[in-house]
Amino acid sequence: MQFKDCFDFSEPLSLYIHIPFCKSKCSYCAFYSKPCAKSFEISDYTERILSEIRSLTNEMGGRPFYTAYIGGGNPGVLSVEQLGGIAEEVCKNGRPVEFSVEMNPESISYGHFRLFENFFTRLSMGVQSLNERALKFLGRNSSLKETLKGLELSQELRNKTGCALNYDIISCLPEWHGTDNDIVKIVRDYAPEHISLYALTLEEGTPLFLQKPDLPDDDRQAVMLSEYRELLDELGYEHYEVSNYAKRTGAPAQNILAEQNKSEKNTNRCLHNSVYWSYKQYAGIGASAASTGFKGSKAYRIEASSDSRNWKYSVNELGYTEKLEEFVLMGLRQKAGLSLERLKKEFGKRLCPEKLMPAGYAIKGDYLVPEEEGFLTADNAAIVVLDNIEDRANCTD
Repeated sequence: MQFKDCFDFSEPLSLYIHIPFCKSKCSYCAFYSKPCAKSFEISDYTERILSEIRSLTNEMGGRPFYTAYIGGGNPGVLSVEQLGGIAEEVCKNGRPVEFSVEMNPESISYGHFRLFENFFTRLSMGVQSLNERALKFLGRNSSLKETLKGLELSQELRNKTGCALNYDIISCLPEWHGTDNDIVKIVRDYAPEHISLYALTLEEGTPLFLQKPDLPDDDRQAVMLSEYRELLDELGYEHYEVSNYAKRTGAPAQNILAEQNKSEKNTNRCLHNSVYWSYKQYAGIGASAASTGFKGSKAYRIEASSDSRNWKYSVNELGYTEKLEEFVLMGLRQKAGLSLERLKKEFGKRLCPEKLMPAGYAIKGDYLVPEEEGFLTADNAAIVVLDNIEDRANCTD
């Protein structure tokens, strides 16, 4: 089965493009990336990406991609012309509602501004910390001086083009580092529309894992993340997904499970990632990229091999149980919650309220939604839900 046969092109389709190249690999990174690639490798990779975008665009019936996201690695390793060529191809049928690009602080330049004027609507910058010792501990390529320079340039970019800004922050480092200081400085001095706050995890095989640093245990991490959540709430940010915070706009919160032609673009939430969490279809192209496709009653998981020179796609049709598990797990990660109506309609299942409910979650209307403590136990909550759903006929109304 061919890659493009896995999608229903009559429905909204989002696009993820993976750029695996970077200047140097961070000490904590377990994702597929290729540091210090040769210029001809990057050029060849770009040409194939352009070809794959064209193939998908030709199936869209003149409609634009709903959202698009270029991630990595570090897409900033590409030249402005290469990155612009990809962005232009994505926008051949029109600009997506949201078009994000990841970039590290040391990579952004004034040359990128025109790409945001014409194509990109959102910049996601890997800041990680404003502490020099922390940056070195994490093996970041960017020094504190370069990080601050990139932050200042991103402010100019927003002022000139109106793009939205997301800054990534890594928390739960050793006790000598306080992430609360990073949060306060970033919000006070740079006021991003969005913050992604991740807890540092030691992935097997990474340089940081081999160093065996003394990190907070699970209980301490839970306390720390709760404290950071309270701080961000005080600073005006809505916790809408396990690791993601959107600056409040004063407008009513949009339901990211609503139909995709609603006014979702008025929120500071990341619309592209919301497609994942809402279990909607998206095409991921490039080495190590993943996709979820729906066509008729069938669902597909597509994964690309980790080979920047000659990646191949493997297609797996998901069984009923796999689809159900993914739907539940994704839904419980977000503030909007798990759609119980969709659970009934698409899976013929119902959560029986007379049975055990997952800790930190409550039924509100037609959704099972997390309270704040629920965000810390989303994976465990999914296990409880899957153990306590039954065919609709077996539950009392």
